[in-house]
Amino acid sequence: MARVALYSRYNSAVHTVFAVVFGAGALASAVAAFVPDRATLAPRLAIAVLAALACAAFLRMSRLRVVLHDDHVELVNPLRTHRIRWADISAVEAFVRSGWRVRVWTGSRARLAFGLSQYSRYTPARLDDDVDQHAPGWLRDGYHELVACWRRHQSSGAPGR
Repeated sequence: MARVALYSRYNSAVHTVFAVVFGAGALASAVAAFVPDRATLAPRLAIAVLAALACAAFLRMSRLRVVLHDDHVELVNPLRTHRIRWADISAVEAFVRSGWRVRVWTGSRARLAFGLSQYSRYTPARLDDDVDQHAPGWLRDGYHELVACWRRHQSSGAPGR
């Protein structure tokens, strides 16, 4: 199976645009920090550093995804990437909690799949909503592809997909 990446193309594009904006701001602030006025050097450098950190954070957020491989699934999350063998997964679920989220269970441990989650405090989703009827299309399709790949692997004992 070729690698298949599941993610929100819209969220990825928005995060990339913000990363570019903050990167440009960091560069402009760093260049402006070296004007002859020494009194404003520290604040300008601080702004440049904060903008560079925001740029790095948005770049990482633009890379959130779930990648299906032959022998494992890769959950690329903001702080850590989890590689989980198909045989170790005990359940995959979609649920509502401040937006739609997808969770992968390995025994008693759950890991959120940030690449297949839509976070919003103001989501119209309710706790009893069904993923097929109420979730965004990209999330619903990605969730079903992840579950189908996992079930194929569980039933056949061969690498997923």
